[in-house]
Amino acid sequence: MKHDRTIPMDASEVQLAACLYCRARQKTLCGGCELTELRSISQLKGKREYSAGETIFRPGDRPHFTGIVVEGTVSVGFALPNGDERIVRFLTEGNFFGRTGGQPVPYCFRAETDVRVCAFDQQDFENSMQAMPAMEAQLRDILIKEIDASREMIAWLSGPDARQKLTLYLVHLCEQQDGAVKGNAGPVRITFPATQGMVANHLGITRWSFSREMSWLRSQGIISSSGHRTVIVHRPDRLIDIASSGRSDRNKARPALSGTGVEAAVQ
Repeated sequence: MKHDRTIPMDASEVQLAACLYCRARQKTLCGGCELTELRSISQLKGKREYSAGETIFRPGDRPHFTGIVVEGTVSVGFALPNGDERIVRFLTEGNFFGRTGGQPVPYCFRAETDVRVCAFDQQDFENSMQAMPAMEAQLRDILIKEIDASREMIAWLSGPDARQKLTLYLVHLCEQQDGAVKGNAGPVRITFPATQGMVANHLGITRWSFSREMSWLRSQGIISSSGHRTVIVHRPDRLIDIASSGRSDRNKARPALSGTGVEAAVQ
């Protein structure tokens, strides 16, 4: 009788398989790589895991690796003069972080949830950029998207009040996690990248204001909550109207700064 036998893979094949089936791959630097390039990359990477609350880098640290978030949320923040911390960014699946040339990081990078990171030695990473045009091209595309994301962040942080800041941010999450939201009849399920207190910090509003505005949106039937971090947007069209109306009112009250590019950042 003939018996089927599973042939074990060697370590390099296991590493390649992990890359091929990685959920973050298409969102990050190695997304455009061919199989041969991906095989080379898979042999250079390492794995790092951090528990929720653990600091990855402190301001002034010189990272010796470039990390790609495979699972979890990393917050990026800095200390204000009064000692409070301000969150400027959340890194989630597919986002990368680090510094080239041994430069120090200006921010604190902290795991807000349990985090799994794909890590590359800094020199190996820089060599890969030079040797693999697809990876370099992907980096350029990602940096362009990062600039666009920064402009969006200016929009919601420059909102005149807590309601507009929150609704602009919710629209952003809908687009980021569910694709095009305009014209979508709903519902759209989104997940906050961290606790509501941390999101409120990121938006520059108090936890009390955040909770009040979330309650108002629920009372209007626009959203409902499903657990601590998941929100279901039942009326994306109405959410966009609220976010846009506040922004339009603000633009009417302030003349556009023609020729400076500021109008593109806040509209």
